Amino acid sequence: MKKVVFLSLFILFSFLSKAQLDMFRSGVVLGFSPNQSILESAPLNAGIMTEFILPVVGVGAEIDLIYENKAFQTHSGSFSERFSNFKLPIYAKWKLGVPMFKGFIGAGATYSLSWKDLYEYGISRKTFEIWSFSAIAGFDIFNKIQFRLGYDYQFLNSNLKKIFKGNSVFLISVGYWF
Repeated sequence: MKKVVFLSLFILFSFLSKAQLDMFRSGVVLGFSPNQSILESAPLNAGIMTEFILPVVGVGAEIDLIYENKAFQTHSGSFSERFSNFKLPIYAKWKLGVPMFKGFIGAGATYSLSWKDLYEYGISRKTFEIWSFSAIAGFDIFNKIQFRLGYDYQFLNSNLKKIFKGNSVFLISVGYWF
């Protein structure tokens, strides 16, 4: 039920952003984590993003819906199968600059949910509900192309702490605003 509510709210907010107001806009984003070898273990993600920025002060919010596929890494450092999850980051965002080039910073919370059970490690889908603190920084070029760096610090529950090696992720992403 949580998945349906989150997805419904995000889609509603995305459609509202199609209004002819400069405050709302939507786009797509694609990224990866340079923490490990991309072919072996790095999280790859893609999704949609929507932002609401007040024009005069440059303060607002961004909500993303990201599909992420990453390798399952244990404390021993070995990688096993990859698993997928949805991430819903909500950022408070501040933009500054001229219309052709605007820098931004943002921070907020992210909710992640996986739909795969890893019974051999004692993990159920309920275990994969993870909250994290997220921060982003980057810039928009020509008000269309976005480059961003992101950081997630995950608050893992006790079951995940036993088997996961780390709880922070650094991300590099490229986006396009419609």
